Amino acid sequence: MRHDGISRLFEMDWDIPRVASVSGHRDWNSLRRYTHLRGRGDPYQGWELLKRIVDAEVDLGARTNER
Repeated sequence: MRHDGISRLFEMDWDIPRVASVSGHRDWNSLRRYTHLRGRGDPYQGWELLKRIVDAEVDLGARTNER
């Protein structure tokens, strides 16, 4: 999951310092395995369903100890 997430950031044209700040990598050399990817932009751009999910207001309600 981490590999996939970091790969997607590079595909979205994020630079190494920005990706490292999110991934927690301290040594930029360890990010080389991900840099062979070519930027393709946001692969989820235009996904209307994803936009509706992200924009949805969700009421999680208040948890109580009442039974």
